[in-house]
Amino acid sequence: MDLIDQLKTPQGYVAVCGANRARDGSPWLEFALANPLDNAAVPDGGPRPSDATIEDLAFIDRGGLLDLAAKTGPLFGASTRESLVDWQSAANVARAVVVIQEVVNGAKPLAVLTADDEVEPLVAKTQVANMKTGIDFSIYAISFAVDTSVADGYVACMPDMPWLKKFVGGGFDYVVADVEHVDEGLDYLAVTLLSFKKEISLRDFAAVLACYYDEARVAVLLSQARKISMGFADGEGDIDASSTTRGALRAHESSLSQSDIAQLRRLVQAIISLHLEGVRLDLFRSNEDDDFLSFDTYLAYMWFRFSKKLGQVKIGYCPQCGKAFSLAGRRGVPKKYCSEACKTAAKNEKTRQLQVDVRQAFVGGQSIEGIARSYFPKQARSVACGKIRHMLATWVDLKHRVDDDIAQGDGELAKRCVEEGVFTEMQIARRVKAARRRR
Repeated sequence: MDLIDQLKTPQGYVAVCGANRARDGSPWLEFALANPLDNAAVPDGGPRPSDATIEDLAFIDRGGLLDLAAKTGPLFGASTRESLVDWQSAANVARAVVVIQEVVNGAKPLAVLTADDEVEPLVAKTQVANMKTGIDFSIYAISFAVDTSVADGYVACMPDMPWLKKFVGGGFDYVVADVEHVDEGLDYLAVTLLSFKKEISLRDFAAVLACYYDEARVAVLLSQARKISMGFADGEGDIDASSTTRGALRAHESSLSQSDIAQLRRLVQAIISLHLEGVRLDLFRSNEDDDFLSFDTYLAYMWFRFSKKLGQVKIGYCPQCGKAFSLAGRRGVPKKYCSEACKTAAKNEKTRQLQVDVRQAFVGGQSIEGIARSYFPKQARSVACGKIRHMLATWVDLKHRVDDDIAQGDGELAKRCVEEGVFTEMQIARRVKAARRRR
């Protein structure tokens, strides 16, 4: 048995003891597998739910790549060597889905999905009218650059293309996923949702498909459509899609609106479904926490867990480092920082700035009582004044200012420091004596 298969849990997690960039500088991640004889290598029940999420993958940065890889192990489940291009493609898809779901949940405005002068729309919408049949429908499209050259890579984890999924309720929506091969070795995973207000005939569906896909792909999609549909409105029998006149369709770009939320939700659900290839019912290895399902890849398991909290998807952005993180499932005070390190750094920065402001206020002429009212309004006055006196007494620049005041001025600053309790009379006397010796 392959070592990966020995280590793989029902959640598709392959235990590793490290992840590193390829030593030769090529765009690959290399994983060091854990010892299968080490009981701690593969915890009971697989990885902890908090270990890695789709949100972590969606907003991964260069600095956090190896940390995340060490948590997930191989994303695609078949090799100890995975393409960084595949990881980037998986991250791009995850980020798009998270953003769309935030819009669906009302946590982000529709504007984040639309285009401006510099950015292409995340989701493009097109309104189409069939001039022969009078049927109007909408198209929602999204695409991602992918690499199809890796045998055990990202695209290999998905179903055979083209792929079709149908949604019924509030309309009849068909989602088509396909990998488009273009010049210069570029490939794109294109996901397109065709939204009809009422069920159409199989012949009309073939006509629509023929405008966007070649004859072989249309035949595959029609075969799938016959299997997943409870029956089209009419048009039984063989369909000759090539007989359709392309000129019958009139299309124009359109803007997204709140009326498109249902279609955006289905687009998310379809993309999630694309990642659940190789998920099976396994009553004897899995458990009820995972609906007794077994996963071929850890990426599929991450998407499965994401699917169970779609209504809670909300992303926060760390004010310290800018990193995005999930706010799903949190109760009480919302999480503000991505990590304890950023929380501590922000607290230290806030304390440093407060100290600067307090010290400048004092040399600017404000009394300690006045500073306490301005900067510590909720604290007991005696406690706040004590903090301020400590900030001033430990300020080296203030000591130099006092020395200069004693040597060149009238000693007013020194007197004020004594009156405000920053320094004692004895401390000032020592500084006076020291100033006389320097003369």
